[in-house]
Amino acid sequence: MKSKLLLLAITFLSVSFYQKATAQTSVEEAMTKTHPDCRDVFLNAQELLPELYKQKSFDSLKKAIDIWRTNCGPEPEIRYTEILLSIERSSFNITQNDSDLIDLLITYSFALKNYNKPYYYKPYQPYYKFSTTWAKFLLQRNDLSSIEKFICNVFAGNIKEPAREIKQHKEEYADLNSMLNKELSEQKKGGSAEYTIITGVWSPTGNASLLGVHPSIGLQFGGRYDRHQIDITMQMRFVNSVDSYTVKRNNNLYYLDHYFGYYLGLDYNYYFVNKIKYDVGTIAGIGFDGFDIAVSGDNHENDYLKPFSISSLNLNAGLRFNYIFNPRFYLGLQGRYNFMNYGTNGGSNLNGDAFSLDLILGFTTRPNNVYRHYY
Repeated sequence: MKSKLLLLAITFLSVSFYQKATAQTSVEEAMTKTHPDCRDVFLNAQELLPELYKQKSFDSLKKAIDIWRTNCGPEPEIRYTEILLSIERSSFNITQNDSDLIDLLITYSFALKNYNKPYYYKPYQPYYKFSTTWAKFLLQRNDLSSIEKFICNVFAGNIKEPAREIKQHKEEYADLNSMLNKELSEQKKGGSAEYTIITGVWSPTGNASLLGVHPSIGLQFGGRYDRHQIDITMQMRFVNSVDSYTVKRNNNLYYLDHYFGYYLGLDYNYYFVNKIKYDVGTIAGIGFDGFDIAVSGDNHENDYLKPFSISSLNLNAGLRFNYIFNPRFYLGLQGRYNFMNYGTNGGSNLNGDAFSLDLILGFTTRPNNVYRHYY
């Protein structure tokens, strides 16, 4: 009986000791185990992928890509490798890549042109040598589709401007051209800040026509999202009036020809035509419009003419056309009709509206990325 109790006690202590030791080991392992770093996985991939390719071990190569993706996420080099492997295995499907294929090709061509530059990350160099070689071998096959040949030519470095090549051969690469237009349209729909310089002419109508036609120059600051654009507009107009006009001050009429005009308003544009390279839209604006009849002078000799300004509410509407040269610059032309009503409080009747025609130099914050080669 005593021996049985002793054996039981020894067994219990042994199990307890084993569990305690195991728990300690597990905690130590859990706290000290290392996680693979993405950079290390990438460096390993550069060594392993060429070997697997030489052995034609494409199943293993696919497994290596999956591990690479798990540790690094959707890196561009992973996507490039997946595309090359799908072409190698005759399983490439454009519909599975249409969301970002053009962007990938343009990004790859840019990287390929720069990977051996001093400022580029040196560990990338072996990868691009491998991908280029793989693409060249694929081009020796006779069973590639036109899209697959195009992709391999980009990866091989034979096509250095993919977007431009697609636009120049849009019939041959109809699917790729459609994808390119779609991606460019999506890019254009994104929000951007707008800065414009505007210059043009202002021509009054009715009784206000005695003020004459005046050149104008101004600035706009605003923002655009998709088809909608809002701007704060500031314009100045120069040159004295064509004919004299009268103003009444202190019960006296004075004949003047001084003119310095201005407009400060808020303008809204809606582009009912919103293409990649041009826009056509409507304008609606509201603002403060006026002109100075005199300046105070160094010795305030003109103070008897105060107030120096004649002003009016300006409600305007018109049309605008933009031609887009690249993602960050465009030229525009806008024409609008301005509803105004200048009052001189007893002087010349200046009731009348005005036409304005402006040339626009537009600058945006839309990314001037690799798509600049499209324009």
